Amino acid sequence: MTKQNVVVPEAMAISVAAVANSSPLFPYPPPLPGGGAGGGGGFALRKKYLSQLDLGGRRTNTWVESMKASSPTHSKAAAALAAAPSVGAQDECTTWIMRHPSALNKFEQIISASKGKQIVMFLDYDGTLSPIVDDPDSAFMSDAMRAAVRDVARFFPTAIVSGRCRDKVYNFVRLAELYYAGSHGMDIKGPARGPRYKKAKAKAVLFQPASEFLPMIEEVYKALLEKTKSVPGAKVENNKFCVSVHFRCVDEKSWSGLAEEVMSVLKEYPKLRLTQGRKVLEIKPTIKWDKGKALEFLLESLGFADCNDVLPVYIGDDRTDEDAFKMRHPSALNKFEQIISASKGKQIVMFLDYDGTLSPIVDDPDSAFMSDAMRAAVRDVARFFPTAIVSGRCRDKVYNFVRLAELYYAGSHGMDIKGPARGPRYKKAKAKAVLFQPASEFLPMIEEAKAVLFQPASEFLPMIEEVYKALLEKTKSVPGAKVENNKFCVSVHFRCVDEKSWSGLAEEVMSVLKEYPKLRLTQGRKVLEIKPTIKWDKGKALEFLLESLGFADCNDVLPVYIGDDRTDEDAFKVLRDRGQGFGILVSKFPKETNASYSLQEPSEASADGH
Repeated sequence: MTKQNVVVPEAMAISVAAVANSSPLFPYPPPLPGGGAGGGGGFALRKKYLSQLDLGGRRTNTWVESMKASSPTHSKAAAALAAAPSVGAQDECTTWIMRHPSALNKFEQIISASKGKQIVMFLDYDGTLSPIVDDPDSAFMSDAMRAAVRDVARFFPTAIVSGRCRDKVYNFVRLAELYYAGSHGMDIKGPARGPRYKKAKAKAVLFQPASEFLPMIEEVYKALLEKTKSVPGAKVENNKFCVSVHFRCVDEKSWSGLAEEVMSVLKEYPKLRLTQGRKVLEIKPTIKWDKGKALEFLLESLGFADCNDVLPVYIGDDRTDEDAFKMRHPSALNKFEQIISASKGKQIVMFLDYDGTLSPIVDDPDSAFMSDAMRAAVRDVARFFPTAIVSGRCRDKVYNFVRLAELYYAGSHGMDIKGPARGPRYKKAKAKAVLFQPASEFLPMIEEAKAVLFQPASEFLPMIEEVYKALLEKTKSVPGAKVENNKFCVSVHFRCVDEKSWSGLAEEVMSVLKEYPKLRLTQGRKVLEIKPTIKWDKGKALEFLLESLGFADCNDVLPVYIGDDRTDEDAFKVLRDRGQGFGILVSKFPKETNASYSLQEPSEASADGH
């Protein structure tokens, strides 16, 4: 699971406080006839509720600080931050040093999305409200965290969704006003008295879709207790509708043996399945029910089924929370027919990231070769649809990896764009041959017939070259660090750097950048990126290429962008804002994204292409 989820409670507190203070619409009272004064089905804020919204000033700060202090990894993050240099506005690098990216960088997006809507909070327990500890029976939440959750539940329907037994989670949390979904959502119970924010059509909740499995689960629990007692550190936990085998305290050499013992028991129970969480094996019924289904069920129980005036917020840290993520960003393979249906009568235009999408992520960036099968798949796609590679890499380097002359290539995060020497047959009649360099006095123009050549940051080339050479010198004492010149940006890879040296490497990078205020620092997947400060990114590159192909302001085009990195979010956002096309995120783990769909592996992108 990605670590950015760990610090999210901090963002939850701040976003809730800000919505309550700054928005003219607050989703607390029941909707007024006709949608209220706010219109659009929103919830109006009336004077009698103002006293309930006293979240400003010192109280807000206290609340936020309590969430920070009680965040499971806050102590680690604080120590890392104290050791890190001051970086001012370069918060992305600070986030990297802390190694716990926060949802705060999506703060405005959260606030914007919540206006006029009823927020419903869903919270995992272990690793989200409590720290991950060696003894699962000692995963207590702090008083500060409990107070913060209580405050949230005053204003928003709030549910704890955990793999734990529901009763056990309740004994940890001890807040009667919440909803509790234990056993990965297979044991759901609401408050004894319906909360005041329940819609009129909401129903009392008590739901156990796997009750028939209870005798079987009890049998397996007893068998696993017996089988694993010879494995030091193993702990078997009965979570009512599932069984958890914790191996956090088991020597790594014994993991294989423990798994064999567990599977030897399960082979007698074909109606049970084995999954894995954070150093825990989970035995569950084979019914089609998970945390995502629990989320849908609770929304329906609260009266928000098929509603546009609700904003569910799910915060979790474990692999099981992927179910809720997949509900919001379903697999593009599973939604293939829906995508095909949306494309009827439209010109598909394909945009593909390179690293992590067409090629695997590897230790040596110079060895990120795409497979022959992937190349063949891209070639097939390009036969029918305009296709562009949009990468943070130098354009020439990406071309040398892909070796397909019929594609468009946008290197350096879209700051270096070139099209095929001969216009492809699918170019619209009004498409223009583009040869454009707004800063051409800094770089001679390269005349190529009917080719797209666009370099909006050409004036920065001498500066980028200077920084590249300086970083080569500065980082040569850091084993594993690799500096890559991507023409209009510089990448400092730290995938092979010892974690203890990350802070020192960041200091070296920033010591160089302080002399170059026109450059900025961002972060990718185990890479620091130094770029010009111009307002240009992969989203702008996507728009530029659509215009070059003659599809500006067209309704008969369907752009599809497939990418895996943080920098691809700019392109996903463009498509979402246009309400046209699909963004597809390639990721094994849930993450905040503007993409519509997801894929697990680069190889699935190849399958999707076919």
